[in-house]
Amino acid sequence: AKQILCLTERNRLERYISNLPDSLLRMIFTYRFINGLTWAQVSETIGMRTTEDSVKKLQEVEALLHKIAR
Repeated sequence: AKQILCLTERNRLERYISNLPDSLLRMIFTYRFINGLTWAQVSETIGMRTTEDSVKKLQEVEALLHKIAR
């Protein structure tokens, strides 16, 4: 039962990420929440002059926008 719940949540998360309008956010969210990378690893993987703090900020902005859109 627990494994089914985990798969359900992962599918829900993947659907949410795939519906994000910005490809950079989709990449960041996938690396962080699907692949389990740390924020520092996400920053290194993304490159493009991002820092750990800048990728965290993008995630915070997305969370805020999601709350507003509800």
